[in-house]
Amino acid sequence: MLLPGDASSGDAPALPGPASIPAERRWTPLLLVVGLAGLSFTGLFAAGLGRENGMGMPMVVALGALGMVAGLTLAALVHGRVRRHEIMRSLVRQRTRELEQARMLAEEQAAVLAAANRDLRVAARVIEHSIDGIMVTDADNHIVLVNRAFTDISGYAPEEVLGKDPRLLNSGRQGPEYYRVMWRALRDEGSWTGEIWNRRKDGTVYPEWLRITLLRDEDGAISHHIAVFSDLTAKKEAEERTRHLAFHDPLTGLANRALLIGRVRLALSASRRTGEAMALLLLDLDHFKLLNDTRGHPVGDAAIIAAGERIRRTVRPGDTVARLGGDEFAVVLSGASLGGADGRDGARAMVAQVAGRLVAAFQQPLMLEGGNGAVGEVRLACSVGVAVAPGDGDTWETLLRHADVALYAAKHAGRDRYHFFTPEIGDRVRDRTWIEEGLRVSLGGDGVVEGFTLAYQPQYRPAATGTTGTMMGAEALVRWNHPEDLSPVSPARFIPVAEETGLIVPLGDWVFRTACRTARKVRERGITGFKMAVNLSAVQLRDKGCGDRLLQILVEEGCNPADIALEITESALMGDAEGNLQAVHELRASGFRFAIDDFGTGYSSLAYLRKFAAAYVKIDKSFVDGLPDDDASRQIVAAVIAMAHHLGLETIAEGIETEAQLNCLRELGCDIIQGYLLGRPMPEAQLMALLEPATVSA
Repeated sequence: MLLPGDASSGDAPALPGPASIPAERRWTPLLLVVGLAGLSFTGLFAAGLGRENGMGMPMVVALGALGMVAGLTLAALVHGRVRRHEIMRSLVRQRTRELEQARMLAEEQAAVLAAANRDLRVAARVIEHSIDGIMVTDADNHIVLVNRAFTDISGYAPEEVLGKDPRLLNSGRQGPEYYRVMWRALRDEGSWTGEIWNRRKDGTVYPEWLRITLLRDEDGAISHHIAVFSDLTAKKEAEERTRHLAFHDPLTGLANRALLIGRVRLALSASRRTGEAMALLLLDLDHFKLLNDTRGHPVGDAAIIAAGERIRRTVRPGDTVARLGGDEFAVVLSGASLGGADGRDGARAMVAQVAGRLVAAFQQPLMLEGGNGAVGEVRLACSVGVAVAPGDGDTWETLLRHADVALYAAKHAGRDRYHFFTPEIGDRVRDRTWIEEGLRVSLGGDGVVEGFTLAYQPQYRPAATGTTGTMMGAEALVRWNHPEDLSPVSPARFIPVAEETGLIVPLGDWVFRTACRTARKVRERGITGFKMAVNLSAVQLRDKGCGDRLLQILVEEGCNPADIALEITESALMGDAEGNLQAVHELRASGFRFAIDDFGTGYSSLAYLRKFAAAYVKIDKSFVDGLPDDDASRQIVAAVIAMAHHLGLETIAEGIETEAQLNCLRELGCDIIQGYLLGRPMPEAQLMALLEPATVSA
């Protein structure tokens, strides 16, 4: 008998066909009960078919009707137990699946929690190691968290601030209105960013860049305030240094040109408004370049620093002192310095007092301290140029130009003095500017020289009688026509400008080359013993490489040093006696001979005259002009000639214009004569026409 696997009852409903029942809901026989009478081929076949189909059911053989009942009972019991077992197995499987799902969910949640913990640890480390200070407060604005940077910046340890109000950091620099604006922005926008000043634990006030953000919970209520800030002290100091360097001289700390311009314009504006005067003073240290070149830049820098400090201490504290560059300084006088002046004359008198004090201040040596602590001193005089507004100009540019003109006048008046601007000085400076610009055009920048020519004035050994003698040489004299209008410009006007600007170096090279070319032509005509005298500026003498350059020109022009006599003025030699002495010795070693020009008008140092070992001494025209009637001039010329002969030198008298002068010089024993009486400066062709082999002697 086949029993269905139904746990609800033991009845056996009609079985649907196999095709209409899903595989998982088909009846599964649990026990085959076979009566003894049924032990036929059919029953056995059914049992075997069940086994072939994989049912694996047990078979019970019942004996009679009672056995059948017992078998059916047994089958029912087996069916119930097996069914309960199946239900339990189904529940176990379901529970197992639920537990597996729970385990997987727990693992996922654990992974999420681990990631969250890891992120929290990273966030905590980021907060702790952030270079920005971080402070978190609760809804009541009590501090609940700070990081290490907070402690480094504020000086407060966490335990000193936790639970407290951030007001303990307040510096007091910002008023209540500042904080009202901050809280209004937090309320309306949820964040605020700006600069604020706070106070450290040690009491120092510092600037910080602060950003505050509100945090809200799920209900929208404020839960925390997060403040992130950075210390701006270093940034502010860097900005201040940048601002200071933008308007101050890095060497002296004084105002620079930019700040000076602003102060002058401000003073001019006040002057126009109040009618009070203001003044601009330009100061230049006399002979500073010589100090810098001979003792080195460190000493020069120390002298600049000491000079700036002396100027600052000489004027009033409210006056502006600036360094314009190099050894040039400026002072602005206005306000209290000139406030009590009565009119223009009164203002000039007060300015004159200040300028006089500045000049006098530099008559005392400057005390210098070197890097090794050694203390020395230098002496540097100063020249001062003054322009007073509004009379001398009402703009910065005009005042500066006029003060510079006045400074130029002070230097040319002998230095170590001050000078006010006047229109007459302005005319002279404009003339100088005109000359300088013309020189730069004529000398060019590529070695091309235009507008210059050489004139040659003969030099003679005087004859026993008459106004002639034996020509022994000539002096090369430079002439120049200005390129603007081709007008001739006197050497007395353009040579000083060329020396001041350094243009004398290329000009001197051109003069030397041209004179050497003429001297070679003289020698090529078979004339020997002819000496070409060429003037050498002190600027050329101090120029490095001067000797090498002159020798190179000699070689290029096919000339010999013995053909050239270099003339140097006495004042030029003594300007830097030791340095010039070395340069002269180097040139003498190369074969050049020297003549000291304008002797008697400068230092007239006999000791240095011997050291320079010159071959000739030129008597200045100012002494020749007094001959023969002026007894003082006659005595000076006689003394110079006697002294020169005693030292083994020859004398040259220049500027001879009368026979009386010539006769007096011949009587006094002058060796060589030169002047208009004997021959004016002439072109090369005219000089060549005068030369004959018989008329030249050594």
